[in-house]
Amino acid sequence: MKNGVADDKRRTIVGAKAPPPYLPNVSLEAIERFRRQITPVNLISEDDPKKGMDPENVRKAVWPCIQEKPTEFMGYTLYDLGAWPEPPICQKITMRITEPWKPELSEKEAEIIQRIKKTASEKGMREEGRYEGVRRRRRKEDEKLLEFLGIKKARARGEKGRKRR
Repeated sequence: MKNGVADDKRRTIVGAKAPPPYLPNVSLEAIERFRRQITPVNLISEDDPKKGMDPENVRKAVWPCIQEKPTEFMGYTLYDLGAWPEPPICQKITMRITEPWKPELSEKEAEIIQRIKKTASEKGMREEGRYEGVRRRRRKEDEKLLEFLGIKKARARGEKGRKRR
């Protein structure tokens, strides 16, 4: 909130550490208005970090924010400013973000990724063919062992692939 957003397509929040640090579906006007209108209150003290997550402490922080008389709370002077002097902003969120961590790719980057996927797929098919050969060889070895143990009868020549009736 302190540094605003970058002027890029994703509207990356400058200096944000929490995921996802993007506001691609919020206008710059609304972001700047929010930054002017809101004052963040840090409830987490270095002396007692759990105090900021305590529901009672949160209630104590919210109460002065709805009072007209300024009230001191954890080093802040909190009160209700009343109606904001500018007209309200009401904007429709026009996109659904399903994977905000994915960066916007240039055409060149997208092409490189497609080539990588294609190469990986082709290599995977070659590897699969190699494994299929190993499977066939093992199947033959297993059949020979079963024949040796007398569990399975040896096939007569020419029966390969014929169905028994």
